[in-house]
Amino acid sequence: MGAFKYDEKQDALRVKVKPSKTPQLVEQFTITADKAGIITLAWENSQAAFTVK
Repeated sequence: MGAFKYDEKQDALRVKVKPSKTPQLVEQFTITADKAGIITLAWENSQAAFTVK
């Protein structure tokens, strides 16, 4: 199937976020979650966070 037949109706989750710069370089793609439900995706000099309720 791959990216050529992408159907966004099949997405389990879609969020809109504003990426920001990381305070320091993140060499390995990292996903973190805290007790407040904030999920952060970080890689290189960029990160994006969203809240799961």
